[in-house]
Amino acid sequence: MSEADTEYQVAVVGGGPAGLTTALYTTRLGHDTVLIDRGGGRAAMMQETHNVIGITEEVSGNELIQTAKRQIESYGADTVRGLVSDIHGSSGSYRLDVGEETYTADRVVLATGFSDDRPEPPLPRTGRGLHYCLHCDAYMFIDESVYVMGTNESSAHVAMIMLNFTDEVDLLLRGEEPEWSEETDRQLRAHPVDVIEAEITGMNTDQDGWLNSFEFEDGTTREYKGGFPMFGAEYHAELARCST
Repeated sequence: MSEADTEYQVAVVGGGPAGLTTALYTTRLGHDTVLIDRGGGRAAMMQETHNVIGITEEVSGNELIQTAKRQIESYGADTVRGLVSDIHGSSGSYRLDVGEETYTADRVVLATGFSDDRPEPPLPRTGRGLHYCLHCDAYMFIDESVYVMGTNESSAHVAMIMLNFTDEVDLLLRGEEPEWSEETDRQLRAHPVDVIEAEITGMNTDQDGWLNSFEFEDGTTREYKGGFPMFGAEYHAELARCST
């Protein structure tokens, strides 16, 4: 690969919907663009695409991403599969280390996203009873039995929000003590949410892999269509710190 092949006006780091959309715009605006993507990410895990206008739900996340990559390549952007390990330089002159290659760009756009913190198993498959985006997936559970998992403020508030979609909401503490405030506790107890203190000891799924029920250490079994673990997220900000 020659030096000219690695010089760009814009380098976009991250190949999810945000990075792909950025690369589409910069390329169509006439900026020589490279998109560098390590693979994976939240969008790649989607088994069906929800809430993307013009995209039907049978399209998987991987299909959506691959179509978008072909689209930006058709306009002239380059795509590179690799991990950006470091960024050097300052505005107008950046160097990006990708394996044994180095790319240079006048401007860098970081679209590296975040990773959801997963609770300990037993857990259903992501997208088959384990869901991280309330805004994306709450609609799927209208009039279904739902769990919210966690002990923090967010878990309590999400449990109350889910009552807008179904009247069967359990908040699973998994043997831990709640950490939400007294005011949140007062609000939660004023809503018809069952707080389940016992730890999960087992799980049952349907033939298609969807969650059917959890088994608890107190000997009970409770059925759920799916739910939302609220354990936070890790933002991929390392490269932002490298470039400052």
